[in-house]
Amino acid sequence: MRVVVLLCVLAACGEVKGSAGSVDAPCTDTDNDTVCDTVDTCATGDDRLDGDNDTVANACDRCSGFDDRADADTDTVPNGCDNCADADDRIDENMNGMPDGCDVQTRVLELKVEGTNKWRGWHSNVANHQTTNEYTITGDLSGSLYNAYFVFSAAGFTAHSIKSVTLELELESYSTPDATETLSIWDVSTPSATLEADATSIPIYMDLMTGASYGTHTFGAAQVGMVMTIPLGMQAATDLQAKLGQDFAIGVHLDTAPAWVRFGMDEVRVQRLVVTYLAAN
Repeated sequence: MRVVVLLCVLAACGEVKGSAGSVDAPCTDTDNDTVCDTVDTCATGDDRLDGDNDTVANACDRCSGFDDRADADTDTVPNGCDNCADADDRIDENMNGMPDGCDVQTRVLELKVEGTNKWRGWHSNVANHQTTNEYTITGDLSGSLYNAYFVFSAAGFTAHSIKSVTLELELESYSTPDATETLSIWDVSTPSATLEADATSIPIYMDLMTGASYGTHTFGAAQVGMVMTIPLGMQAATDLQAKLGQDFAIGVHLDTAPAWVRFGMDEVRVQRLVVTYLAAN
């Protein structure tokens, strides 16, 4: 009598039927999890063990305790273990262990200088500006009103997104009887070359104290000779982003009068922007 031998195979393989006179070989189950290798989703561990119920066995789970299937930024790293939630965790060009999309970097933008000419100075409500005058007087001097400007070079600077901008100004002179004074920092719509050139000052004087406010700073005589750190608002970050590779100018106005302050004459002083940014998305 012909006997058909049916070997008992594992449930996950399904029923395997042999033809008459043949013997079926059992499926291979290397990891002994009752799942045949041919359909095993986790060849290195037990498919039946899934602690976070995400259909991925523990031994092959990319993000234990979280659903491996949830990957909002499609970078193959599940949300629960994503170092950079809005960017690709796999991109790390500087190989510092932080994905470029969340790797906040710092850059210092120095005052623009051409030859010996520093791109800083004042514009007034009564006098014409001269490009050779680098005094940065700000406020009320003998009844004449002055606003200062500073031009920073963003040449060669690229960034995916600017996170913060901080102004650093060294206070050179403080001529006021008040214990404290307050500065306001403003956007500038006047082209930087016009700011620096010999020019009729009144329209530019107004530009240096109107428009988008970048912030304020209160200080006193004790800061003379020191560098004041002035965080600027997000409008400054937005405007600088639009000016990458170009000049970026700010206006400085003394809100409290009568008084005047100065951030340098012809000498070198600290006048710079410290920018934090993301290089890539």
